[in-house]
Amino acid sequence: MPNITDTLVEFVEALEKNIPIECNQYGQWNYEGIFHKISHFITVNDKNKKQHEGTFHKISRLLTLNIYHKDPLVNIAKAITKTLDILEKTPVIFQNDLQTTQSQYKKFLPYFKAYSVIEEKLQHSPNPEVKNELSIIKQRILGLKYRIESIHGGIDKKTTLDEAQLKYLCHLASTWKSNQKLYPNNAKALTERDMIKLREACLYPEFIRFLSSDKAVQGLFFNWTIRDNNGPAQFIEFPATCSRLQACILSKRIGRLTPQELNIVKNNITGGYQKIICLPFYINHQMTRVNILDDSISITLNDNLCLSINEIFKAFSNKKTRPGNIEYFGTTGIMNWNNFECGSWNPTTKSYNRINLKERTWWKELPILEELSKQQVEEKYQVTLKDGEWVRCVISTRDDLNFSAMGQHGYIEMAIPLDHNRYAIYPFGKFPKHYPTYKLPQIRLVTQTVLARIEYPDENTFYSHRQHATNPKVKLPEEGMIMMDRIRDDIMKAIHDNLPFQLGYDNCARWAEETIVSAEGKDAPNPFKIPMSQVQLKYKTFHAFLHASPCTQSMILHSLRFFASKDGKYFHENKKLVYKSTEFKTNVNKFHQYQPVHLNKQIEQGTLPGVITYGN
Repeated sequence: MPNITDTLVEFVEALEKNIPIECNQYGQWNYEGIFHKISHFITVNDKNKKQHEGTFHKISRLLTLNIYHKDPLVNIAKAITKTLDILEKTPVIFQNDLQTTQSQYKKFLPYFKAYSVIEEKLQHSPNPEVKNELSIIKQRILGLKYRIESIHGGIDKKTTLDEAQLKYLCHLASTWKSNQKLYPNNAKALTERDMIKLREACLYPEFIRFLSSDKAVQGLFFNWTIRDNNGPAQFIEFPATCSRLQACILSKRIGRLTPQELNIVKNNITGGYQKIICLPFYINHQMTRVNILDDSISITLNDNLCLSINEIFKAFSNKKTRPGNIEYFGTTGIMNWNNFECGSWNPTTKSYNRINLKERTWWKELPILEELSKQQVEEKYQVTLKDGEWVRCVISTRDDLNFSAMGQHGYIEMAIPLDHNRYAIYPFGKFPKHYPTYKLPQIRLVTQTVLARIEYPDENTFYSHRQHATNPKVKLPEEGMIMMDRIRDDIMKAIHDNLPFQLGYDNCARWAEETIVSAEGKDAPNPFKIPMSQVQLKYKTFHAFLHASPCTQSMILHSLRFFASKDGKYFHENKKLVYKSTEFKTNVNKFHQYQPVHLNKQIEQGTLPGVITYGN
């Protein structure tokens, strides 16, 4: 099947003449009809020549059709979106040469014609999926117009803003922010940082008019700018790239650490420049900004790990289930680093180059997630610091206001002083070594004991879509060293597959609490530990289980363990093998659980000092 990009004129003509066509999700199309499926198929290529389709190609074409959508308009809309997304990866060239300018003008013109035809075809469809796809196409077309500017038939960004439009955009943003339940009540008003982003957005008046009429795009835009702390210009001019960054949680990393690094760059070329979008990569021991529009560009990161831009995006997408060998740091950009292995992947030896964990100050070999000034640390954690003091934080995250067992996490963050009143931020958390991706294995995990890893940096530090509750404590250097010793010991146990993880008991929150208790003793807080009878979940079944008789509880738990098959594992403790299992030794109601959201509740009630935040 030909690509729409290569046969755009023919594609638009077919739409205008109402000739039945079929499209797939890869931006490919063909004429539809009995004759074309049972006889020799004729297609028009970009040279306007006829060619016969062989049996193999015919079968391949039919197999690649998007069979999930019965409405052909959905397929057509998705194919157009894919075509515009591909176009976005081609840099726009700005030169004084008239021939180059006219060539690009002629290249972009058919896309605008295609949009007008598509809009006419789709706007009257009652199918909500078609309407959603049309909205995406409108956003892509506006992005194209602002990206190519008026010299190529698009729209120029304004140099002054319309105050009335700004006022209306502020109203929309304020309404959106006040309706976000995870923002604390004292953080629902627009900030000066928010206003700077909204003012910049108003330099794109055509986009703001489109935004005003589309609720879905409003949510995406305000999440990108206000919640995640990224720039409006990238979202408007490069919508497909931003959508890709959002899908792999890379946008949250950028907004959390270095929002200024996701820049629209005017890269100098002979006689002018090309407009691209860049990110920093750790190449030859320094941050180097690279064009992320070209998937084929190969980058050699530290320790000679060579990956294409496309492979790097895939690696970040996979972080939802496994850490992979790529991470984003504020001090290095994207680098070769495995969060579970405390080291980088060596492609030559097929092993990890781990940091030296035997050193007393072992953390100094870690890539620093983020560097902050002393003032920034004091503002972030709401503490007052003397020279040389550390900050220990225990943190919980949750993705809704319900006390659900899922969608929450507990971890530790350390702020350790550097030279010149600077602080290095190090977040650590406990996770299963292999987190199941499907429902059935996830259910089994409830009663299983599995291998754990201590993750650095903890993935949740990037979760701007979750509410964060932080309990900070200022520490003397020697006290902080004790904490880091405890963390280091567990990292070494985990690397040697000798650290257990149990979802309901020996979980992330228990590790965080017991780590600070072992270091702080009687002065340690109780952020997460609560009796099982006080556990609050939105599931009525769980509460019925808690109030059942001990005999019934035992039968249910044994049934779950049978379902989970091998629910226990042996671990080395004090030179002995110890069997770790989820089996309850006492009545369930006498049991304690470690629940991250218990920290949120204590900070809200004022029984523990702390800070509750949402977004970057």
